[in-house]
Amino acid sequence: MKSFEIQYSLFVLLCAVITFFFRKRFTKQNLLIKLSILFGIELLGLLSFSIDQFAFLRLLAHIIFIHAPLILIGMSVYKRKWWLLIIAISLVGVALYAFLYEPYHIQITEYNIKSEKLNHDYRVVLMSDIQTDNVGPYETELIEKVQQLDPDFIIFTGDYAQCDNIVDHDQVIKDLSGLMLPLTKRIPSFASGGDVDFEDWRYLFSEQTQIVDNTLNTNYEDIRIIGYSDLLSFQTDKNVQPSDSFTIAFGHAPDFVLSNMGADLCLAGHTHGGQVQIPFFGPIMTLSKVRRSWASGMSEFGWGQYLIVSNGIGMERANAPRLRFNCPPEIVLINLVSE
Repeated sequence: MKSFEIQYSLFVLLCAVITFFFRKRFTKQNLLIKLSILFGIELLGLLSFSIDQFAFLRLLAHIIFIHAPLILIGMSVYKRKWWLLIIAISLVGVALYAFLYEPYHIQITEYNIKSEKLNHDYRVVLMSDIQTDNVGPYETELIEKVQQLDPDFIIFTGDYAQCDNIVDHDQVIKDLSGLMLPLTKRIPSFASGGDVDFEDWRYLFSEQTQIVDNTLNTNYEDIRIIGYSDLLSFQTDKNVQPSDSFTIAFGHAPDFVLSNMGADLCLAGHTHGGQVQIPFFGPIMTLSKVRRSWASGMSEFGWGQYLIVSNGIGMERANAPRLRFNCPPEIVLINLVSE
């Protein structure tokens, strides 16, 4: 538990004690007022903490998934309001799913794109935001799934490891390279870095992998491939002219698509799809300049031009809450079909 979590927990405990001593001032009829006051004090306390946006979300998750169920359960027993117990159980169920199930069940998301520019069909895998702090069975399963897909080539868009200290980071890079080096030796690959990566992310890849240092302009058979570094992927001043060759542009963040972008297909990550997606609203946070509806999945940004933004494979680490809801981790498989 991080220091700001301990401080906030002590603040909440103080609020609960004060509320308990003043409980007799509230009747059964103003139960909702009592709950509203308590939650209001917690939220005000949360706003008063000088923390980053990820830490804010982490403490907000404490309120929603720990404090609220405990208060609701206590009040349901004390006031015999069983509907409060149902709400509490529902919140606990959502928490168990969001923290313990969805983040660790990776799916294959498949898209088909047809083009007259292609001489024949291709299978392309997009891997983004592995962002692990401990290499284990999940990462092993990830590599096995990619191998089973048997793509023609793989595009990696950064954020490979995110640890709290350099010792753990070095171990993760060592362990992850043990999985990725054989993969990228066998399958042609193109890779860029991400905004949480150190310079050693390049050690994850074989010598055959084409690495983006600043920009990359190369080809795979009849496909033109343009890659942008992490820094350049956030910029919107690119100028890619349409080509007779099918063109793929990729980078860590999807912002580069807002440039004068003549590529047929743009690939990116960074947003994690928001990690939490609200029905009819979408990702609650994207950290990108692209519109919310573009921050996850496939979108058409021009006539016959597509942007695919991966939900990512791992999760935001550091101070962020480690959960996913309605936004499962994914390996993206793109079938490029010749017309």
